Amino acid sequence: MRRLLCAIALALLALPGIASAQAPASELERFAQDPSFLSVTLSPSGRYIAGIRRDGEHDRILIVDWRAGQAYALQTVARDAGVEFNSIVWKTDDRLVFSATYDVTFQARAGTGSRLASHASIEAKTERVFVIDRTGANMVRMFETQMERVAVRFAPMIMVDRLANDPEHILLATFSPTGLALWRGDVATGQVEKLEQGNWNSRSWFTDGTGAPVLRLDRIPFNSGYRIFRRSEGDWRLAIEVRRSNATESPDFNPIAPGPGAGQVYVIARPEGRDLAALYLYDAASGAYGEPVFSDDQADVHDAWTDPRTRSLIAACSYRQMLTCRADAPDVRRHLNAINSFFQRQASVSLVAAADDGATWLLHVTGPRAAPAYFIYDRANVNIQPVAPIYTGFEEAALAPTEIVTYRTRDGQTLWGYLTARADATGPRPLVVVPHGGPEARDYYRFDWLVQFLASRGYGVFQPQFRGSEGMGQAFSRAGYRQWGRIMQHDISDGVAHLVATGAADGRRVCIVGGSYGGYAALAGATLTPELYRCAASIAGVSDLGEFLRWARMEEGRGSLAYSYWTQVIGDPQANRDDIAAYSPARQAARASAPILLMHGNDDDIVPIEQSEIMRDALQAAGKPARYVPVEDEGHSPSLWSNENRLLLLRELDAFLAEHLAPAQ
Repeated sequence: MRRLLCAIALALLALPGIASAQAPASELERFAQDPSFLSVTLSPSGRYIAGIRRDGEHDRILIVDWRAGQAYALQTVARDAGVEFNSIVWKTDDRLVFSATYDVTFQARAGTGSRLASHASIEAKTERVFVIDRTGANMVRMFETQMERVAVRFAPMIMVDRLANDPEHILLATFSPTGLALWRGDVATGQVEKLEQGNWNSRSWFTDGTGAPVLRLDRIPFNSGYRIFRRSEGDWRLAIEVRRSNATESPDFNPIAPGPGAGQVYVIARPEGRDLAALYLYDAASGAYGEPVFSDDQADVHDAWTDPRTRSLIAACSYRQMLTCRADAPDVRRHLNAINSFFQRQASVSLVAAADDGATWLLHVTGPRAAPAYFIYDRANVNIQPVAPIYTGFEEAALAPTEIVTYRTRDGQTLWGYLTARADATGPRPLVVVPHGGPEARDYYRFDWLVQFLASRGYGVFQPQFRGSEGMGQAFSRAGYRQWGRIMQHDISDGVAHLVATGAADGRRVCIVGGSYGGYAALAGATLTPELYRCAASIAGVSDLGEFLRWARMEEGRGSLAYSYWTQVIGDPQANRDDIAAYSPARQAARASAPILLMHGNDDDIVPIEQSEIMRDALQAAGKPARYVPVEDEGHSPSLWSNENRLLLLRELDAFLAEHLAPAQ
């Protein structure tokens, strides 16, 4: 793999305009860096690659002729001027569609009772969609002369479908004066016509293989989830409600790609009565799933690869402990085996795009010892070529390997987790336990910037897949309902005990670090099992279950789908009041004996920052050591924080763990 990563660097240096950026100046900066190559896409012929190169000061749309070994910048913008590119897709081999966000200033009239001055100047960000030739000529902005049809000047515009079978048009969505609408746009003139009118809660549409909109996604108010409507006999009918902040992450109903026939969409779904999510060819007109197109008897289906011309299924993937993609066609199976062998079966490979003739695949590759990167696979010659790394400065030797650890719990269940440690680590080592968030989420066999950072400091890093995690069926997820601090926490503790018993970890030097639900698990570990941990760090974690439920009720409404979900998962505030208090870390702060680090974004709308403040106050009142670090202008996920604030997180964790855990030398 090391030779492969070196080949990537050489390939980049060989292409003008795409030379690798300078490696980060410090070790912490290397792990905190933003991705440098985004929205990479393949032209219909498979000859050209386009992507957005981000170097901190500029965004560049790069065009690569990978067969000729040539590259150039199509467009460049200065990010410090408030402009950045968001996405790019090929319309044809000669024309591309891209979106950009930039600052706009406009005059707003003050209405009756408004505090705005007459014709006040308002600044806002907006997203616009453009079409441009591969040569840089003939650029047009969609809605260029029809902005009066848009609700407000800063209303965002998003791509919905490039309409592969219609060379003259694309589908895009933006707000009309009566809500989100779907528009067909002419790529030569930028002129649009309205096809569908949604409402103010509508967020997007999904199309079938003919390019017709057959599913519509509407947000349920107060961030409670999503409603998905299907097109049937000219009307929009409710198909399913999904309780997720992002509906495209739900195993209950997740549209993947257009299907081969009219009204058909490939979806990963879990119909009523089925435990594991499978792949279906969903009929929007009837709402029928039919028989699964692909399923796995041990895990939810994770992804599907489809042919861009015929919309037929190339392969489908499930994620047990590692990603496995399978195909019915012997020829495709041969190529999948060749790709996996090339990466020594130590990486997760996904199809980003395929050429219309199916001869060229654009692949996304990631693994514990392979930082995410893009590759071209030439099926005719059974040849892989690197395109570009997404992050710079990583080599195989600098990354820690991950092994899969299986263990038995105290009640006889067989569970597993990922253990990551430097290749030169021997004997019992200090251990950092990193439970995932969600809790209906899971960890994956891939590059994880936080895990690799901790491993680089000499710690073993353990990611347990406890009951309540997703990806292994609905029964496994629901086994964690109303088990916060109980079975879910026992599963984590039992994994630690296994690592200590087998000599992989030093039982005297264990710390627990997590974000979101993982932050709750870290605080629960420090208060409910104080003898197990030398320290604990919570990033945006829940500390008081009762207060969190009260906040969710006020924020989302007593009758909301989201509040109903949280009472189902955590407990009823009245009927389960004693249990909720008993398993709330803030209510058990007096039991903590280890130092605790609390970090939280002050703009978090998933877990409010008050949860960390409650824990801080409870620890201070109990005379327990704690450090509280609010993070300005940030939301819930550190992966979405600014580079500066991810650096802050790593600095705080690095100093905290070094003081209380003493890394291996």
